[in-house]
Amino acid sequence: MAKYLSTGVTMAWQLAARIAVSLNHEYIEKEHIFAGIFSLEKLVQQGSVAEGKKKVDISDRSRIALEEECGILQEVLDDYKVTFEQLRKGILIQMRPGKSKQAENTIHRNYNCKLIFMRAEMMAKAAGSKYYSCLHLLAILMDSPGVIIENALANLRILPRQFRQKICTVANRTNVYATAFDTGTEVNTCFMFPQEKKKPLTIIAGEVVGSKDLIETLGELQLCCLLEDLNQLVRMIVDRHGCGEIIDPVEQGLLVVFSSPKKAVKSTFELQKSIPPHDELKMSFGLDRGVIKRQESGRAVDVSGESVLLARKLAKSTGAGDILASENVIKQVGDTISGGITWEPAGTCTSEPGKEPVYVYRATTRKEAADL
Repeated sequence: MAKYLSTGVTMAWQLAARIAVSLNHEYIEKEHIFAGIFSLEKLVQQGSVAEGKKKVDISDRSRIALEEECGILQEVLDDYKVTFEQLRKGILIQMRPGKSKQAENTIHRNYNCKLIFMRAEMMAKAAGSKYYSCLHLLAILMDSPGVIIENALANLRILPRQFRQKICTVANRTNVYATAFDTGTEVNTCFMFPQEKKKPLTIIAGEVVGSKDLIETLGELQLCCLLEDLNQLVRMIVDRHGCGEIIDPVEQGLLVVFSSPKKAVKSTFELQKSIPPHDELKMSFGLDRGVIKRQESGRAVDVSGESVLLARKLAKSTGAGDILASENVIKQVGDTISGGITWEPAGTCTSEPGKEPVYVYRATTRKEAADL
């Protein structure tokens, strides 16, 4: 799955899954995604969504993000004098029930649907946008909307190609940026820090403790909402401190890379403190510093190397709320951090069998790091 999704895209995907399940369809198709996008306004108005027999509340943070994204979508619709409800019902009324009963907790996207998400991310990155939004998804959908979407638009006197152009125009006017992909503009990297091959970087890895059991105890949609809230918290902290880039979101095993070890440590402690002790999602953290390898593809930027492996291993080997850091990090920030945070020896660890062991230290308090 892509790494840079807006709140609207995340929620639209989940709503699309619910629509597909309710119609007994085998996969999430483009029609479900279209209907999911234009169900977001309903989600904002209600502040909650049904999952089975219970209601899942949307957090204030997610709701504010959804309101902003719905406001931008409304700009697209204003020229046509149509509403979210008209587009949503125009799609739903044409979709017929299937015969596929879902035995699992999740429903998957078909291959063409996956390509839509992939191309939407490429479109956003090529234009220099950090995340891709519902506007990017809609622009890609309008390249080849299919009979059901075309009929729904035709009933409202909307031409798909004209609709796509309006989407791109609004995207650029609202600083979402969409049209650079059409003109062939390419961006080679989404990193915000220098990329000299031999420059060491600080890696933060995070793990949601007990994540395998959460989908059963919380339900799929509530878990999705909580993960998105946590992802927004990570984005806010990383953006505020600077010198860092989110490589993997929380649900994929959080991975953040910093050029400044001090800002990496400070961000980790701030994130640790920001997660309430009683929160359903409890995280553990591991930090290491070293040279990494970077591989770019049309979809994403991936990093690898011993430091990445070690940071992930440290995150997996500690408990909820704990922070483990290698001596490579401690040497850069000092044994003691002002503000009452100290490090105590926690043995050694290796990134993988046969590698030289590295001394590891555990943070002894949960107080926020003072200015480093």
